[in-house]
Amino acid sequence: MHHLFEVKLSRVITSMSTLRKRVESLDVLWVGRKVTVQGNELSRSVKAAQKLTNNFLRNFTNKNQMLTKWNEVSEILTKEDNILSKMIGGSRVESSKNEISFLMNYVDYMKQYPLVEECNDIFEKAVEENYSPDDLNFILMKLIAKCEELLKILALAEVKAKVLNEVKDGSSKSCQTLKDEIEATKLWYRANRCFHISQIYLEKKKYYEALCLLEMHAYSFCHDCLDKNLIVDKKSDSNERRARIESLLNKIEGGMIRAEAKALLGEESNKKNFEAERPLVDKLNTFEAIEREKSDITVEIIPPNLVPIDAKPILLDGAFNHFMDYPNISDKCPKTETKDKFETLPSLVRWALGK
Repeated sequence: MHHLFEVKLSRVITSMSTLRKRVESLDVLWVGRKVTVQGNELSRSVKAAQKLTNNFLRNFTNKNQMLTKWNEVSEILTKEDNILSKMIGGSRVESSKNEISFLMNYVDYMKQYPLVEECNDIFEKAVEENYSPDDLNFILMKLIAKCEELLKILALAEVKAKVLNEVKDGSSKSCQTLKDEIEATKLWYRANRCFHISQIYLEKKKYYEALCLLEMHAYSFCHDCLDKNLIVDKKSDSNERRARIESLLNKIEGGMIRAEAKALLGEESNKKNFEAERPLVDKLNTFEAIEREKSDITVEIIPPNLVPIDAKPILLDGAFNHFMDYPNISDKCPKTETKDKFETLPSLVRWALGK
């Protein structure tokens, strides 16, 4: 009896160990497709990496552990892919290869997406702490580059997902939905970058460059982002992002008005400075009075400027009113000899006749 009990107990232990060694499965939902992850090591690694990713997105800590875990998952997938590549082709082998390739694409996305969220958190804190436009521009350049990497990964995922069966479950976002969200995020970052670069131009008094950047790029980026955000909001019911976009749009419109006003004021001041600094050779027909404080030589305007006078002015003619004494020049006049008019008879007769 005791022996029979030991045999049954050994069978139970053997069955339990067999259950432990049985392949654990994990369903991964990615871009509207489902892939079943088989294998204890792979499924446990994926679960651990997903858990670390969720924790990282909450408080942005343990980034290295999260990336290390996803790298382990990538190594396991690479080993399995190498094993399958040595097998003879068949429908089952090809299906497994497609699933592994799809999972590797999923791993690439999960390694990049949390980093984008981290950079976005850094950018928001930098805006709150009033970082310089140069620092904000540097952060935004990194964010735009990471968004482009995510879009490339999604483009590959869209190709790889076509060979897998589509999942009817709505718990996973489709590839197009993810692409719309990332495109809207990228446009948001580009609009912010244009706005902050325009502030750099304004500091350097390049008003027309700032105006062109705001009017031709930032404004259109903001409206495109708003249009894409409306598509996303219909599915996620979130208005926070739309409010942020509208706030940035108001800043852009205000920046356009300020840049245009400063550009016009700068034109007027430049004209005055140009006239003042123009050499004399270029303004021979312009006669300007030089200020005595700047120079000892005074250049009078010829003809003088017109000045209004009173009606019916009093004019004084000095010569007519004998206010001027003329010099005596009688000594310089030629002297003539005078003769007596009655000296001869003919003259006497002419005098008598009145001729």
